[in-house]
Amino acid sequence: MKLKQIFLGLIISFVTFSVLFVLGEFWVRNFVLINRTTGVCEEPDPILKARPIADSTCFSQTPEWKVINSHNSFGLRGPETTLEKPEGVYRVLFLGDSFAYGFGVEEANSFPRLVEKGLNEVFNGQPRIEVINAGIPGFSSILEYLYLKNEGFKFNPDLVILEFDLTDFSNDFTYTADAVFDGSGIPIAVPPESSIAAETVAVAGPRPASQPDAQTMQKHQLLPFVPSNIKKFFHDHSILYRWVSTQFKVMLGQPLADSEVESIGSFYTIVKEDTSNDEVLWQAPRKNIALMNDFLAEKGIPFVVSAHPQGILVDGEEWSNGRLLHGLEQHKIYSDRYFSQMGDFLKSKSIPFINLLPYFRQSGVRGMFFPFDGHFNENGHKVAAEGIVAELLKMEIIK
Repeated sequence: MKLKQIFLGLIISFVTFSVLFVLGEFWVRNFVLINRTTGVCEEPDPILKARPIADSTCFSQTPEWKVINSHNSFGLRGPETTLEKPEGVYRVLFLGDSFAYGFGVEEANSFPRLVEKGLNEVFNGQPRIEVINAGIPGFSSILEYLYLKNEGFKFNPDLVILEFDLTDFSNDFTYTADAVFDGSGIPIAVPPESSIAAETVAVAGPRPASQPDAQTMQKHQLLPFVPSNIKKFFHDHSILYRWVSTQFKVMLGQPLADSEVESIGSFYTIVKEDTSNDEVLWQAPRKNIALMNDFLAEKGIPFVVSAHPQGILVDGEEWSNGRLLHGLEQHKIYSDRYFSQMGDFLKSKSIPFINLLPYFRQSGVRGMFFPFDGHFNENGHKVAAEGIVAELLKMEIIK
């Protein structure tokens, strides 16, 4: 009789666990780890590798945002515009990657649009400022140069601002290896069939830490007393297991990935202590920025380079959870040497430089980056816009 009661209790426990497990799977899949994209908004491009489709609209939802990404007839995120510049308009063209694009926020809250709003408040319509946002996820200086040369200049901008991100170093290194050059060594295309840099995948930026892949999760064992084959089975078949184990690791401050090797292919090599790869990483950005400057100088168009920080350069708390995905240290402020390197290079070329790092460090606002994804949230876009507007006014470029 006792054995029968034990057996019955085990059956009830198993059924209860199974029901709760199924309900947990359903809950996590549909209410916690929401990661949906509807619509097709990207296509291969023979010169620019890949780009948003003209007149396309996509809905993007993750645990950190819920936004609509709409593209005008030129395949750019923002309101419709024309190649012909209206009378009385001072036109600013922004070049950049997913940060300038406004990844994860509504277009109206992206810093290029906030710069437009801020400048119009200052100049009160004399002139009227129009910002064209040519920020495209996955782009770096080589693709931004190709876009400017083939399409951007046709908007007849009065000012071009290149928004530089630290991922430009690794992306430029990858794209340059795949690029086609003319006889003078000038890039003419990055074909779509070449290798794809990490940020370009699905126009989605880094994978959220709440959804680590199988390789990541197998590197750090949370429950050493549980046989690895059992954990691997649940990891491969249960999103609930992956989510719960990830949350425990985040709470315990355990990395979700091994510390990245300081290789040229890593996004974060340029901020690590080892400086041996710096010169190699700088070769492509310096060349491409110089090409943009020369191209615009021939057309008499002013050129400004702005550089913003990622969370690991601001303080030890920004982008706290996302650091774990890349094996980066918690609570550490990484090297910001590439800002001074950029400043020295631009000074040698007489190119005005907007250094946004002080604006982010001195801002009283905290929580300027999505904790997992790492892009600017609305707070970050506001800080970036305020810094750019303030620096442009100091330069007195806009007359």
